Amino acid sequence: MKEVFPVKIYEIDSKELGPYLSKLGKKALVHIKKNKEIYIQLGRYVIYGSIMLANPSLAALASSLDKGGYSLYKKVVNVGKWIIIIKGVIDTIQNVLQGDLDSAKRTFMMYVIAYAVILALPWAMNEVETVFSDWDTGGAY
Repeated sequence: MKEVFPVKIYEIDSKELGPYLSKLGKKALVHIKKNKEIYIQLGRYVIYGSIMLANPSLAALASSLDKGGYSLYKKVVNVGKWIIIIKGVIDTIQNVLQGDLDSAKRTFMMYVIAYAVILALPWAMNEVETVFSDWDTGGAY
């Protein structure tokens, strides 16, 4: 057993578990062993984040961060929109000038979808948050 502050890591020997693990389970075990430091860090962040949000005064901080983050997001999306427009126009015109109209259509749609994904990301995150908040209150049954 190795000790990593504040987590104790128990070494798992896959030979002992061999008969009980499927091929996928063995691959997952090897992956976890290989990347255990990353999973330990991730676990710490989840625990610290849970503790921070459990405190009501810190929840108010999270609310103000949402407002500030959204205003920053709007500015970044505005800049990103113009980058996507300029790059999309250049690539589409280049494809049209080369006579490749199918590639021009694909390029145009690629940039439209990229912009749609950028706009849809906060909505999707809010939907996930709503599902889990409904789940906590018993509304998702």
